[in-house]
Amino acid sequence: MPIRPCRKAFTLIELLVVIAIIAILIGLLLPAVQKVREAAARSKCQNNLKQIGLALHAYGDANRSLPPGAVNGGANNESWGWSAFIIPYLEQGALHQQLNVATTALHLQGGNATIQNLCKTSLPGYLCPSDDDPAPLLTRSFTGNSFPAGYQVAKANYLAVAGGGDHGRVNNTGVLFLASNLSLTTIPDGTSNTLLVGERTTRCGAGTWVGNRNPAGNGVVGTNYTLGRVSVPLNSPLIGNGGCDEGFGSRHTGGANFLAGDGSVRFLRDSIGFNNGNCWAGADPTVACTETDYPGVGVYQRLGTRNDGQPVSND
Repeated sequence: MPIRPCRKAFTLIELLVVIAIIAILIGLLLPAVQKVREAAARSKCQNNLKQIGLALHAYGDANRSLPPGAVNGGANNESWGWSAFIIPYLEQGALHQQLNVATTALHLQGGNATIQNLCKTSLPGYLCPSDDDPAPLLTRSFTGNSFPAGYQVAKANYLAVAGGGDHGRVNNTGVLFLASNLSLTTIPDGTSNTLLVGERTTRCGAGTWVGNRNPAGNGVVGTNYTLGRVSVPLNSPLIGNGGCDEGFGSRHTGGANFLAGDGSVRFLRDSIGFNNGNCWAGADPTVACTETDYPGVGVYQRLGTRNDGQPVSND
């Protein structure tokens, strides 16, 4: 038989070229993969909001009003929030019953070990997969007059739009606020022009579906565990009292998702018109932030106000 010549092996240079080409291809592929993952995560976050919208509508139909944005249980008394009231409509009827949400104040149960464990229940429908921290518990303490020192509660990335006034006010301009008792049929501006719920990332303090540590307090110990306000810029770079932990923000590029009263979900961009127009610079939040009284009030503020009577553009 004829002797076949040996096959020539790759030279070192050729091998390095191949490795370089593979590295370039991987470098080109990774951003595309990341975009696909973020698109999927953003879609999941939007779907969560749609389900929350259906639950709020179902609760409103059954009770002739929406749940209170936050129960006004008094200073340092841990109290239920809007998101705890609607969990039966998110396939969590057993959990709602075990927590006695409809019958017993939260602060009267915080010393109960069973209730403590239940309040740590992570609900995927309240978590956005784009959040920057996968931990299921809220990093801020939930300790008040009832729960033990250092207690941490389950996290949520969706908070109600209380309006433009401080989230601890009982006379705010939104729909779901402290001690609110409104229905979707009594929103003067119309459900399609009024925001109900928005996103907040862990970077901005996130929130919890359970309720509030101190509904009668201000700042980080107040109702910003379940409520946010539109008088703070969307995705504000500031953190702390008056920063994005009192407003809304996400890890989606360029904006955040919001649920409107008609059940639709919108992606609002960071560039949305923002101007408090001095409407909330110490003013009574029951005063409508009209263009006549407060020239230049932003689109963001109008969307977070139920009764300003002003048209809203597509900005």
